[in-house]
Amino acid sequence: MNNNLKQILITAAVAGIVSALVVLIIGGLVGNQSASLGSGTRFPHGISADNTSPSAEQIRGTTLLITGDTVLMGETRTPLVETGTKATLTINATTTTLTAAQVCDNNVIEWAPGVTASATLPSAALVYADCLTTDGDQISFLFRDTSATSTQTISIVAGASTTLIGATTTDDEIAITSSNLVRLIRASVTEMIAIVATLVDAD
Repeated sequence: MNNNLKQILITAAVAGIVSALVVLIIGGLVGNQSASLGSGTRFPHGISADNTSPSAEQIRGTTLLITGDTVLMGETRTPLVETGTKATLTINATTTTLTAAQVCDNNVIEWAPGVTASATLPSAALVYADCLTTDGDQISFLFRDTSATSTQTISIVAGASTTLIGATTTDDEIAITSSNLVRLIRASVTEMIAIVATLVDAD
């Protein structure tokens, strides 16, 4: 056997060994990926956080929790309507202290106090623990006086570590059947700004 033929055979053998190793490595990677991400028809059909599936083989759940940074690529669709709830406070009470859950989770808060009453906002620490977790975060809600008697007005009072401001000195007062817009802003770790604005009929 001449040297050229030997060289050809050795090259072919080495190529065969390398090809076999590549196949084994790729197969192992695919197997590991399937084991960690799920195999079969799970991801080809997507994942839904809704309780219904537009695709028969789509993985679904009632909640989707992402704890790290999220990058969205391509077309993204979000609802145009911000969903929320309404809270109704105890009727005929004379004083109340709003909870962090009430101001963080509701777009509208209604109260019909028994007399001229006061409503104290939750402390900055409580709101920070619930929803305003980063400096610059803000939320807003509509605070309505649904009383039937003209003297049953509501005074909004600042909570701990909160600065209450408005365009006028009477913006912290809610008259009967009127509404104030309240916006809470995390200005710093030690101070929350509460902006109150009296709303009037525009027509």
